[in-house]
Amino acid sequence: MGVLDSPELGRVLQDRNGRTLYLFTKDTPWPMTTAGDAKCSQKWTPSALVTAADAVGLSPEILFTFATPGGTEQESFNCWPACTFNGNNEPGETNGQGVNGAWFAIKADIPTSDRGKTVPTAGRSQS
Repeated sequence: MGVLDSPELGRVLQDRNGRTLYLFTKDTPWPMTTAGDAKCSQKWTPSALVTAADAVGLSPEILFTFATPGGTEQESFNCWPACTFNGNNEPGETNGQGVNGAWFAIKADIPTSDRGKTVPTAGRSQS
């Protein structure tokens, strides 16, 4: 887990391999549920927590795993499920940004007190 300082998107989250983490705006932050289906999983891979949040300067209250309906663990950030995009081949790529108007890189700079109120998407107005 790390943070990419993207010239286009600002500070966004990465997995341990430097792949950008994304959220799907059709998911829900609380309770954490994913709206993706089998077709979706061909392009998007759920991210699993590999590093303690505080090791990369993030609060454990913002970055943690949850159990999916299928019983696997998936990482969440600010209560939003996190995925990587299979169209990113190199560390630091952000090719999943804006796909289908619903997938956005996850901004790293969200306050602990937010708890899902803000959709932490890069390059998109916050609501």
